[in-house]
Amino acid sequence: MSMEVLPIIYLHKREIYDKMEGEAVPLNALFDVLPPDEKVYVYDRDGLEKDKPNLYLYQKLSQRHTLWVDGGPRTLGDVVDILMAGAAALTVRQEIWRNVDVSAIKELTENEVYLCADIRTSQQTVKPVTGTLGQETGTVLFNAATLADIRTISYLQKAGKKGYKLYVCGPNNERAKYWEDKQITGLIIELPYWRRVKKNGL
Repeated sequence: MSMEVLPIIYLHKREIYDKMEGEAVPLNALFDVLPPDEKVYVYDRDGLEKDKPNLYLYQKLSQRHTLWVDGGPRTLGDVVDILMAGAAALTVRQEIWRNVDVSAIKELTENEVYLCADIRTSQQTVKPVTGTLGQETGTVLFNAATLADIRTISYLQKAGKKGYKLYVCGPNNERAKYWEDKQITGLIIELPYWRRVKKNGL
């Protein structure tokens, strides 16, 4: 199975950004860059930091692209709002929603549901809610530089069940090649780097 390489975009103050520290990108310009039906990881800073997800932008983006939304849901009602706004998959963060029950989310939807682990902060805090692997589709890892970083997340050592998906988010295109043969499901990289990878390969 070939490794997926997905673009990430950022939402902040009702604007779209192609890099965390980049410039705002008009919606039409984004549509010019991303092919129709492209799967896109949406990192919603307003949702994550202020509990004010950009549902309107999800609706607009989902008319053209397949959205995987990291929007900071804190309740099942938030999950419903994000899904109704057009998310095909979503990420939940236990540091935001401490008592998240993935099984309850899966009763609401057949869409993919991922946990999030940040190597800088999550070594001791991120774990399957039930103490064993829950019903999440997989895990998104932020700030993982090497395979050794992944092994610091203890529950991932047990994440070998068939079909469990593991994505690494954050490497630029120079770093991306490292992950090519590491048996992860995919990489999530910023849009300018993603364009280079799509054009030139890893």
